[in-house]
Amino acid sequence: MSLASPLDCMPPGELYVSNIRVSHVAESLFRLSLCVARIVTPLPFPVLERGVFGSTESGFRDFVLNHWEVSPFLVNRMAAGAKIEEDDLFGPLSANLVGTYPSFLSSMLPGMVSCLPIASDELNMLAFLEEVQNKLGCPLVYQQDIRVVKTKSKKEVHFFANSLASCCVNDPHCLSTEDVLKCEEAYKEGYTVALRGMEFRFGSVAAIAEGLASIFGQPSVGANLYLTPPNSQGLACHYDDHCVFVCQLVGCKKWRVSSQSNVQLP
Repeated sequence: MSLASPLDCMPPGELYVSNIRVSHVAESLFRLSLCVARIVTPLPFPVLERGVFGSTESGFRDFVLNHWEVSPFLVNRMAAGAKIEEDDLFGPLSANLVGTYPSFLSSMLPGMVSCLPIASDELNMLAFLEEVQNKLGCPLVYQQDIRVVKTKSKKEVHFFANSLASCCVNDPHCLSTEDVLKCEEAYKEGYTVALRGMEFRFGSVAAIAEGLASIFGQPSVGANLYLTPPNSQGLACHYDDHCVFVCQLVGCKKWRVSSQSNVQLP
């Protein structure tokens, strides 16, 4: 809906400058295409500090001074003094997960649309929207938005193996309704369902991601969700070329962390 120019409605001699920028409107359009109607306010630092590192004074400081971009760091929130009920940042999300596997997938996935990848340093949202205008609101794209994978004999096996051949920019494989419903079947067969772009899909996750980006001086923070069935392994042994925070929401998982001395951080 177009509105008349605000200049036509103002008293003579008076001019008001709105604090809403064009980039804000562009971002809102992008979020609306993902059915997220509002821009989320980042969580304040004290809330993030308690929720991620616990209530002890040394938690966050110790991490930044001795571990950030240097070595792995494990935080046991119970041991760190966190009050789980009060400081559980992911409570709203994990509450929807507990006890609903794998039917959770069939209820959540059909309503999701593709979250187009945006460079963390993207400044021209209008140019980005013009480039991807025909893709906004399209179904989930395999490899870009979702992966259904398990590790077998140290190699990753994809449930939608035929999708890998078309996973390119010019010919992406969009999951059909039938494909989405098959994800529940895949979970029962030991496959991990990995979802990208959770910071655009859930307000509680968006607030955490924006807060982390702020305190660590990053342009943005992305959030993935991994649903792994019991006695199964999703991703094969690998390393990331960026810093990663991992939060175990429900269940338990065995991690093996190895040093990678021959790879330099960016």
